[in-house]
Amino acid sequence: MKIKIYFVLLVFGISNVNCLFRSMLLARSTTHFVDNGECSNPTNSTKFAIIVHGWRQTCEEKYILKLTRNLENFRGGCIICMNYGVAAATKYFGLVRNVDILVEMLLEKLQELEYLGFKPANGYMYGFSYGARLVVWAGILFGHQRIGEIDVCDMAGPLFDKFPVSNTRSAAKNVQCIHTSSKEGTWGRDCHQNWNMGMCGKYQLAEENNPENTGSHGLCNSFSMLHFIITFMPRKHLYNVRLDI
Repeated sequence: MKIKIYFVLLVFGISNVNCLFRSMLLARSTTHFVDNGECSNPTNSTKFAIIVHGWRQTCEEKYILKLTRNLENFRGGCIICMNYGVAAATKYFGLVRNVDILVEMLLEKLQELEYLGFKPANGYMYGFSYGARLVVWAGILFGHQRIGEIDVCDMAGPLFDKFPVSNTRSAAKNVQCIHTSSKEGTWGRDCHQNWNMGMCGKYQLAEENNPENTGSHGLCNSFSMLHFIITFMPRKHLYNVRLDI
């Protein structure tokens, strides 16, 4: 699959080309990668992880700090967060216009890590919402199932579902997707494992009692943090709800 600028041109029209390139330049110049200081002199067994946040977020989000600690405790090695907070602070439509440049930057980081001596099979990526789109597409472009594992947390659906990706599984040897919202999240179910939480992945009854007020979409990160210490067992849903209604 090739992700090119033609995708965003289809969505926004040729009349916005100048605005598009200014936006892409801003995204590239302000995006940076933050690591934990363990990303040099790798051995054949050194693990690495890349975390990519969502729209209107930065690498300072609580769930990212928790995930970083969990990765340090359970995996170790090099841990990186892709911070595109300036670009993410724009309107959603504006951020979607930058998908190609951000995917390209993430792909370049993967290539850099391999050049430094990290083995792709020892790699792990985590993406939430829009960030989930970035990790999947970068993984696909990096090469068929070269990355070891990707966790996809309620991948963004609006606009993107109009151009579905059919080869999500090629992004890593194992791509695990957690679905918690049909409003902000994708309707696609094409990962190696698809976890439909709550009401068939459409929404979460627990969102009303969520102290962080992140809604069904944001609760995905809560599930992801818990899976480090809790084994979630699949079961038949308790409600007569169909996913396609």
